[in-house]
Amino acid sequence: MAEYWREHYDLLEYLKRNWRTVGPKLVGKLHIYMGDADTYFLDRATRELEAWMKTTENPHYEGYFLYGDQKPHCWSGPVSQAQRLKEMAMHGLRHMPAGTTAPWWRY
Repeated sequence: MAEYWREHYDLLEYLKRNWRTVGPKLVGKLHIYMGDADTYFLDRATRELEAWMKTTENPHYEGYFLYGDQKPHCWSGPVSQAQRLKEMAMHGLRHMPAGTTAPWWRY
């Protein structure tokens, strides 16, 4: 069972297998905010991902990882969740493909 889940659902394993294809698409796009006291202990897996990303090549991309001291699951960084969502939406607008419209955005 664990092997099946690793093969089909483990993000780190997926990135390891497909980095040459997906890596170039992810450069500048991974911003991970994580409480270091995650309710589901996902901070451990996140630290493994961060360590592996420091070793990536072609392209080399370390991502951006920020850990909140004693923060739980769903910690969104030093700003409010509403502000984080606005930042994410603005990033999407700045990087959307040419010719794409965003009529859904009303800020």
